[in-house]
Amino acid sequence: LTNPEANRSMQPIYIIEIGAGAAKLCYVMLQKLISLREFWPKRANGAPVFKYVLTDSTSTSFDFFNNHPSLKPHFESGLLDMAKFDAELDQFLTLEKSNIVLRHDFLEHPVVMVANYVFDSLRQDAFRVTKDGKIEEVLATVTAITAPIELIISREPELLKYIR
Repeated sequence: LTNPEANRSMQPIYIIEIGAGAAKLCYVMLQKLISLREFWPKRANGAPVFKYVLTDSTSTSFDFFNNHPSLKPHFESGLLDMAKFDAELDQFLTLEKSNIVLRHDFLEHPVVMVANYVFDSLRQDAFRVTKDGKIEEVLATVTAITAPIELIISREPELLKYIR
């Protein structure tokens, strides 16, 4: 956020969270970013240097976001907005609060994307091209050697040592 180019434009840097869920990560990130306010570039018109955008594939979460007492002040300040976005289909975002359409040809700054827990719900395929030009499907397999039952039940991070 200390990029001098960001100060020349009145357009904020967009931080877009894909699949925001209950917006817990959004809240934590906003609190941290706000705590660093003294390092933000100063804008002539006082416009926010960034806008955090919550997204979900359905607008049913919007009432929850709008009415949540921890998020409401951020919506009111202009630091927070929301948009319906299906990561497998949509090509742009229409922000609900500011009614701005975010498209690649509109943005003046790089976008910061946050995707916490979203990739496990998207369809995924992997392919590779061989030296002779053939396309092959790539398959991933996760195996584990036997871990002590107490460790499996505990779900401690040490369990990761047993995954190959």
